[in-house]
Amino acid sequence: MRKVILSVAIVALSVGTVQASPFTNGSFETATGGYNPSSGAYTTLGSGNTDLSGWSVSGTVDLVNTNYLAPDFIASNGNNSVDLNGSSTGGVSQTFDTAAGQKYTVKFDLNINPYFGATSGTKDMLVTVGGYSNVFGYPNASHLIGQGGPWQSHSFTFTAAAGGSSTLNFQSLFTAGCCWGPELDNVSVSVAGVPEPATWSLMLLGVAGLGGALRVRRRAVAV
Repeated sequence: MRKVILSVAIVALSVGTVQASPFTNGSFETATGGYNPSSGAYTTLGSGNTDLSGWSVSGTVDLVNTNYLAPDFIASNGNNSVDLNGSSTGGVSQTFDTAAGQKYTVKFDLNINPYFGATSGTKDMLVTVGGYSNVFGYPNASHLIGQGGPWQSHSFTFTAAAGGSSTLNFQSLFTAGCCWGPELDNVSVSVAGVPEPATWSLMLLGVAGLGGALRVRRRAVAV
């Protein structure tokens, strides 16, 4: 039984190591250089800007505080989100360590800036990483001005190629207006099929409890 507990503990520790990916700042909470917006404001970041920790910017994007024109820009997680249309169509990307052949799960939340665009159709965003590419659209009718449209949660799995790293890119496809695009927040990357840390803790507690029960049973038999 001790071997079983030790084996599970070793696996749990190894999973923690695998999940210790340098992918960071998925909720856009950390910005340097004075770019972090104060309450009720936003700031525009230009192409090549790296002050949004972990991320690179193409075109222009707006880093928006959750209190700006509430309830329309309430963040999905934390205090900030990113409008992928700043003063022009833009995008954000992040390069992070991956192991060749390993499957990873990407999760993110999607909304839109509702202040431009018809009430029909969608505002679209292209997501690419490794060999994965897909367009995600948010219906304009789902978020009308002043109504705080609900965030949509999305996820997908990709297989990392050789090279030791992968680049996750979110690019706005909305070109009809300069400043009112897809809204992104709560991005995460994890090893596909690996239980969350809380699940591992429950598993370890369960194994430990089983070991205690077996010891009690053995004592009862001995008596």
